Amino acid sequence: MNPSTFRSFVTATDALIKQGKTSDAQKLLSSLRGPFPPSSLAEIAALSCRAFIPRIGIRVLYPIVYPSKKAPATATDLEKAEYARCLIRFGASEEALRLLETVNAKSCPEALFYQASAHTKQWGYERAIPLLSEYLKAPQPDAYQTLVVKVNLAAALVYERRHSEAAPLLRALVDESPPEDFRLLHMNVLHTQALDALYRGDWHEAREYLDSEAQYAQSGSMEHFFSRKWYAILGFLQDSRSKKAVRELDSVIKEAIQLGHWETWRDCDRFRFLGTQDRSLFLRLYFGTPFESFRKWLTRSLLSEIAIPDSYDFAIGDEGGPVLDLWSGKGSNGKELLKVGQLLHRMLSTLVSDFYSPARLAPLHFRLHPGEHYNPNTSPHRMHRALQRFRLWTKKERLPIQIEERDGAYRLVSLRPIAIRVPRPSQSTIKRNPIIEQLRVRWPMESFTALAAAKTACCSKKSIARALQIEIENGGLEKLGAGNNTEYRFNKK
Repeated sequence: MNPSTFRSFVTATDALIKQGKTSDAQKLLSSLRGPFPPSSLAEIAALSCRAFIPRIGIRVLYPIVYPSKKAPATATDLEKAEYARCLIRFGASEEALRLLETVNAKSCPEALFYQASAHTKQWGYERAIPLLSEYLKAPQPDAYQTLVVKVNLAAALVYERRHSEAAPLLRALVDESPPEDFRLLHMNVLHTQALDALYRGDWHEAREYLDSEAQYAQSGSMEHFFSRKWYAILGFLQDSRSKKAVRELDSVIKEAIQLGHWETWRDCDRFRFLGTQDRSLFLRLYFGTPFESFRKWLTRSLLSEIAIPDSYDFAIGDEGGPVLDLWSGKGSNGKELLKVGQLLHRMLSTLVSDFYSPARLAPLHFRLHPGEHYNPNTSPHRMHRALQRFRLWTKKERLPIQIEERDGAYRLVSLRPIAIRVPRPSQSTIKRNPIIEQLRVRWPMESFTALAAAKTACCSKKSIARALQIEIENGGLEKLGAGNNTEYRFNKK
């Protein structure tokens, strides 16, 4: 593809995305064939991410960001930033944040926006606000991108209930994003205004904004589904005891599960809790959401104190079956079914860390192999092997659990009632790994080697290495030295 043809392609794809014609943009991008000019790779990745097909951007940029010895290359800050952006869209926000830490934000301010995006994917709106504000201070070559960042900033302010700051920004954005030019962006502005009114308890104003947003929704699109979702949430908040409101909210949840739009399910439960302050729903959300920022927000929304237990029995299917304790790896009969800290245990921990959204391959890889980056050429096969091992283990132990795959995402389903006892999601719980606790008792303040740790815990060097790496990432352990002189020391609690 010559430069002139490529520029025409970029212009056409960009226009389709701005108009909200995502499926048409996806068709154009999927038809693109290499080889590509090196200078075009970041732009291709950016378009693929905006069109919700980040795998294309990951495929074209991976050899540059993580070059092999046979094909050395040096990625620019922009290429690393765009690769991280694709990882975020792919569900691998943790790896993306690590990569973005290596990007010079002064030469590539986009990194600030992408860091903010990674945090908002994990409900970390408080962390996103200063990053978005800093990005807006940098020179802006693209007026449309500036509007996108402003809308994201307004949404973060609304979520954190900083209404006095969000309101003037949203009023200005209404005029800056005319629907005839930026239909989708204008809808997002109106939607954020509706949420602002919703959080303030102004039901009439919220409905007016939802009505304005709905008139721009394309018939038969997901936009209509989201419109029904927020009307149902509004109706429930207005009268949580109304049977009709409950039915409409339940109907949205059922449709969301059918569509695989898992965050809508969490959203509906979140607002159902706000309307009822139901303890059982609070605990399901608290234990079933793997993001600390979300749990803090949820706790701040309590009108009265709720005691949070040390564990929660997550029923897979119907209630009333045996319980597998995730902390000890033991079943109801006391039999050890899992070696804590080893691959199968990490796999199960990851699959039940989120009660709502299934695990995708990239974040699953990050959890199973911390410290390693996702390789689009080898990681999927590696994860499929691990999933197969898990299936063989459940069959061997006669556990009524199966892994269901849907559109590249994996979740647990049950053949008969069974529950997984999930420990309280906190830093202290993470440190309760029996191997780590044993080492902490042996060396509360002194440094030690991996070999000595393996002998003390009576486990393999590989298991010790994995446990130590996880503890380092959790902030509980310090690594001293390198190579054969490497030692470890626990940080003070």
